[in-house]
Amino acid sequence: MTDLLRALAFSAVLLALGCGDDDGPRPGDASTDGTSAPDGAIEGGPTEGGTDSGPDASLPEEPLPAYEPSDAIEILYDDRGIPHVFAATDEDAYYAAGYAMATDRLFQMELNRRRAYGRWSEVLGEARERDDELSLLLGFARDGRRDADALARDFPQAHALVVAWAAGINRRIDEIARGEAELPYGFGPDALDFEPAPWRPSDVVSVSRMSFFATSNTLEAELFVSILRLVEPESFARVELLRPLYPTFAVPEDERPEPRVGSASLPPRLPAGALPVDAAGALRELVRVLAPYRTHGSNNWAVAGAHTANGRSMLANDPHLPLESPSLMYALHVNSAEGGGTFDVAGFTFAGSIGVALGHNARVAWAATTSFADAIDVWEVEYVEGGVRIGDRTVPVVEREETVRVRSEGGAVGDAAARRYVVTEVPGYGVILPRDIVPIPIAQPRHALLMRWAGFDPIGNPTGLLALQRAGSLDELEEAFGQVPALGFNFVGADADGIVYRVGQAVPDRGDPATHQPAYLVMDGDDPDAFWSGALLPPERLPHSRDPARGWLATANNDPLGFTENGRVDDDPWYYGAYFDPGFRARRISDELTRLTARGDVTADEMRTLQTDAHSTLADALLPMLAEAFARVPTDPALSEYRDRPELARLVALLTSEWDRQMRRESAGALAFHVWAHELARAVLEDDVGVLFGAALDVTAGAWFLLKVTALALQGVYPRSAEVVADGTDATILAALASCATWLTERYGSVDPAGYAWGDAHRTWLTSVAGGALDLEPFASDGGEDTINNAPSGYLDGASVATTFLSDDGPLFRSVVEFDEDGTPRARIAFVPGNAGDPTSEHFRDELDGWAEGSYGPLLFRRGEIEAATERRVSITP
Repeated sequence: MTDLLRALAFSAVLLALGCGDDDGPRPGDASTDGTSAPDGAIEGGPTEGGTDSGPDASLPEEPLPAYEPSDAIEILYDDRGIPHVFAATDEDAYYAAGYAMATDRLFQMELNRRRAYGRWSEVLGEARERDDELSLLLGFARDGRRDADALARDFPQAHALVVAWAAGINRRIDEIARGEAELPYGFGPDALDFEPAPWRPSDVVSVSRMSFFATSNTLEAELFVSILRLVEPESFARVELLRPLYPTFAVPEDERPEPRVGSASLPPRLPAGALPVDAAGALRELVRVLAPYRTHGSNNWAVAGAHTANGRSMLANDPHLPLESPSLMYALHVNSAEGGGTFDVAGFTFAGSIGVALGHNARVAWAATTSFADAIDVWEVEYVEGGVRIGDRTVPVVEREETVRVRSEGGAVGDAAARRYVVTEVPGYGVILPRDIVPIPIAQPRHALLMRWAGFDPIGNPTGLLALQRAGSLDELEEAFGQVPALGFNFVGADADGIVYRVGQAVPDRGDPATHQPAYLVMDGDDPDAFWSGALLPPERLPHSRDPARGWLATANNDPLGFTENGRVDDDPWYYGAYFDPGFRARRISDELTRLTARGDVTADEMRTLQTDAHSTLADALLPMLAEAFARVPTDPALSEYRDRPELARLVALLTSEWDRQMRRESAGALAFHVWAHELARAVLEDDVGVLFGAALDVTAGAWFLLKVTALALQGVYPRSAEVVADGTDATILAALASCATWLTERYGSVDPAGYAWGDAHRTWLTSVAGGALDLEPFASDGGEDTINNAPSGYLDGASVATTFLSDDGPLFRSVVEFDEDGTPRARIAFVPGNAGDPTSEHFRDELDGWAEGSYGPLLFRRGEIEAATERRVSITP
């Protein structure tokens, strides 16, 4: 996907920090004349207009997919612009689904494919060159071709579906080429001015691999914390970065593993490199490059039938991903079962990907959030004669030459300049992170950073997603959850009679966490035991639960196993991950589901209300301390400067008495709280984090971490909290309140709540990397960093508070699934902005207002309902 799942948010910092100084090799250098590239390197990649040649010139050219439908196919478009495909065979259904997706989203699909192939800058220009280098570094296209070939060889039936899907896309492209259909918006001379090219099976797989990385990307967090440790070692030691604000965990308490007691991890090794002067600027550039792959917050939960009004299970999902225009996800329904096939599945998939990723079939429904399991590690390795040192041996490096084609401003796509780009691989161990992408050297001289992602390995059995779509029982669904190791998802599923949770991700087994180097930091490559053995955590060590006694299951990117509860992960029976959501959303979901199930007769309306809930759990943690601090002002001499300050008294009354703690667009308290909480984080942490503070706030998870650490330090949870809050808790809280009062007065004339609201400053903005008519106007919206209805936004503009807090992340869709008496799932959904990708279509943004207001409509599934709502029919004949 472009700017995609990414499932989803992670934190601030550095992907490309390669070498420490000029004495060492420079992996990733690029040039227009190729002088930095070694002889014999492979040049490859798609040609103008698409992927006309494979990413590896040593492979034979992949043939275009050859498929013709076996029988007549119907596509019924309902009144929400959602296509419902009815076909006689599975392959015919996939052919028509590819055709429908291309009809609605071809331009977006082409941009997604180009991103996967490292060919964005060929159409978007020099600003996207670093994005292309990252895609080439991660090898999405090369590995996509490898996996597509393996799919054809080992799983021919699954490969036949990919072939049919790609052939359906090409049918639409052929119609455009023959003039039977208009060239979609974005391709024409008034936009980017290039033509679509045919798709091959490896294109579909490559785009999917790109989404896999986004669902497992913890790279930013690992490198950010490593930089913090380097720049501010004392600050790093004073806080327990891994401790959640709320100890709320996905696996029910009676099913979680017991922690060990008394172990101690190896002390983190500090790199000897120096931080550049413009560390914050370099960090922001890295954040920009990695933003499309940032893992984001999502929610899913299921309630057992014993607690619902109709006695059957319910399932809810709202994946929080980058909000783009058009959406990253596409709604569709594929039915071959009526004609004798095996599919009858409806829901959402990523534009350019295949099948239905999240949704339901005729018997079961499933939902997902990003798991935040640690599937990426980084090591500092030394360059030596003959290669790099891995433990106590030397491993040769291999340089892979790639080509980045960069379009000049005002130039044609065909005239894009070719620049050679060198990727340095350490076979069997990963790739060197090149400083060419972002020059932040944290490695020692003649050292580099080596990164390995579990997704570099072949996917193996790729049929798990097909098994999800075909599952006929909860047993089959749970088994399918374990067959998608490339996806970093917390899967929650349900049928009418039961609920289940399982993670099936491939997570490296790093051995005993008490003796292994901390895998959540950059590790010392001289330690041979720091590298992966090839073993993966077995299924019994991955989070899972089924039909728990409490009657519900929920995940919100929080720690599933409770391993971080005490702020460390070296005293646990195994290592699973470290960088989880602080528990903001999980706490609220847990509290509400506990309350609702204890009462009983839970309804779908209550599930939808919970999805749009904007209650601030951060406010729950901070506001009692504000009330206590202000109550001490009259009697504490140290707080005398805050006496006789009517503007402060007014804000205290607003925040602690009048505000309902809901981050609603019409709420004055929500705006005052947002400013005060962030000013509080500045007061507590800006001196500790230094130049990284502003850059960290630019990133969703960076803000999460800073706000979490602020709250824990003020609560005195850390043993060294007093050192973190150096000016004292009360004084710090009130100083931040005074800063908030100053900002409100400067912006709105006074602190009077009648003069401002959250929606005046907080806006949601859906844009496209291509710009133009695809960009929508920002609009007032509910939610914040810590709310179930998630809408994180920036705070600073440079060193100053921003005039508008723009949010470009949030739920791409909301779905609540019930089950009818016959066990058939029935979903009501809200999605944004619409299902069509053409800005002139009536379905381009027709869902936007309903999404913003929290209204839902049916995802039609039964044939009669679909026929009644059909506004357009498309027939495909052999």
